[in-house]
Amino acid sequence: EEEEEEEEEESEVVQVQKQEKIEKVQTQEIFQKENKQENEQKNEKDEQEEKEEEEEEEEEESEVVQVQKQEKIEKVQTQEIFQKENKQENEQKNEKDEQEEKEEEEEEE
Repeated sequence: EEEEEEEEEESEVVQVQKQEKIEKVQTQEIFQKENKQENEQKNEKDEQEEKEEEEEEEEEESEVVQVQKQEKIEKVQTQEIFQKENKQENEQKNEKDEQEEKEEEEEEE
């Protein structure tokens, strides 16, 4: 009878150990699954942030290029204005010189 009891207890211990092992494995699987999910979410978040940063950089670069183009246009316009003013001044000076020369010639006569 004692032997039977011992065997029964041993069998119960073995059953408990098996059950504990099963539960341990299940718990590990759950943790691994959760860990995998967390990693995937983190990766997605990182990728999204990187994408947003790249878009922001491109937008800033585009703005810089636009500003540079505008500055170049304004510079050219300014140069054209100065050239036009300069030309006008030269023409006026030439007219004045011609007028003076003409007056001098008339005086000499």
